[in-house]
Amino acid sequence: MTPPSPGYGDAAKAAHLIKAAKELLLGAGIEDFVALVNENTRLKDEKKTLEIDVNSRDRKIAELNHKMDVAKSQLTRRDRRSKLNKIFLSARDMAETYFGDMPPQLRSNSALWDNLKRHPAFRKDIPIPLSGTLVAKEMRMAAFLAFVAHEMRHNIFQPTYLLPDVGLARILDNLGDKDSDREAHFRSVLVRLADLSPSNTNAVIVSHINVVMASVAEYVHDLIPEKSQPSFDVKFRNLCTEAAEQWKFIQRLDGKIEFDVSPDVANPLYNPTSTTNSEPGPSNNSNNTTTNTNNAKSRPNPNNKKSSNPTPATTATTTTTTTDRDTPNLLTDAVVIWPAFYNQSTDEQETLMPGFLLTAGQVAVAKAEEKKTQLQQQGQQATTSQRRAQRQQTRSSRAVSMSAGVGSGAAGVLGLGGLGLEGGGGGVLAAQSAVSGGSGSGTGSFLSQASGGVL
Repeated sequence: MTPPSPGYGDAAKAAHLIKAAKELLLGAGIEDFVALVNENTRLKDEKKTLEIDVNSRDRKIAELNHKMDVAKSQLTRRDRRSKLNKIFLSARDMAETYFGDMPPQLRSNSALWDNLKRHPAFRKDIPIPLSGTLVAKEMRMAAFLAFVAHEMRHNIFQPTYLLPDVGLARILDNLGDKDSDREAHFRSVLVRLADLSPSNTNAVIVSHINVVMASVAEYVHDLIPEKSQPSFDVKFRNLCTEAAEQWKFIQRLDGKIEFDVSPDVANPLYNPTSTTNSEPGPSNNSNNTTTNTNNAKSRPNPNNKKSSNPTPATTATTTTTTTDRDTPNLLTDAVVIWPAFYNQSTDEQETLMPGFLLTAGQVAVAKAEEKKTQLQQQGQQATTSQRRAQRQQTRSSRAVSMSAGVGSGAAGVLGLGGLGLEGGGGGVLAAQSAVSGGSGSGTGSFLSQASGGVL
């Protein structure tokens, strides 16, 4: 570059220097470097944009997958009820098989039933007549179902099978009372975590079932004939396994499933003791609203809406006659056998399955028969005791009589012995004399008669 001619001003010199610097920079490839830096910046910005898009897509994909999972697990109302009904019907079949027609020595053993009633399920007494009548059969079946329901509720009907400790259910309960949406999200996460390890889930289910089986051994086993106990254990374990499998579907519902064990619920409450129908049917007890005593919440009766909560077409029948005494003011005398299930997240707290109870009238009839059989058993025991006392008295009288006779005989024998010993065998000689000649002392004569008789 030609330097500026003399006489140029400062501005001309500056322009010249700038032009020279530019030519120098261009010659050194600075322009390419700047372009490279700009391109790198652009690529970084584009990468960030793509990453944001990818993350957004991943979130959308995850949300879609979750919605698909929910859609797959969202059972229709009928299907959900079918799942819960299946658990109950399986338990009812076992109740009929093992507690319907029982051997007399078991069904009439009050000590065995008293032991069963020590179980926490019997906070309200279920009268069990010690007889073979149909009323007694119904009460025995109801007692077994109450036991099963309690064990299922506390060990099988859990919000998740992630951990063997059922304390997680209490945590979710507390969270649900404060924030139902967060509880639902937390529960769905726990359920999905459990799904990642099927072997762990199965192990947790087995641990819960083992707890139930321990209660069976303590409270129920003695009521089962010894030869039938192995098959009973197998069937009961299968019942628990089936219940857990059915409950897995319930765990995936969006809303939290609650139990209602209050007798004044307005849902159709089924008769759990009917053996004439394949499906349980509603009882006649209903109100406009239902109150859950455990949760202090009221919910409308789904039956008030014709299409919202259809019930099975068949209606259970029972041999015990319900009377005007089965009125709301006597619901405190009713006994809940199986809890109702409802979804508390819905606006109307959708009832998934109504509960089961014994009405006040049925309980009253059973109590009357229970008292009657107890009196009969006490009378039989008193009669047996009297006969035993009479036999003992007869044996004692005979013993006294025999003792008197043996005493006399013993004196005679001792007299003979004495004679023999003191007389140097005179007693024996006298006996021999009596045998040979028919003479001798009175003792010798007795001995001769006895000896003659033996000979």
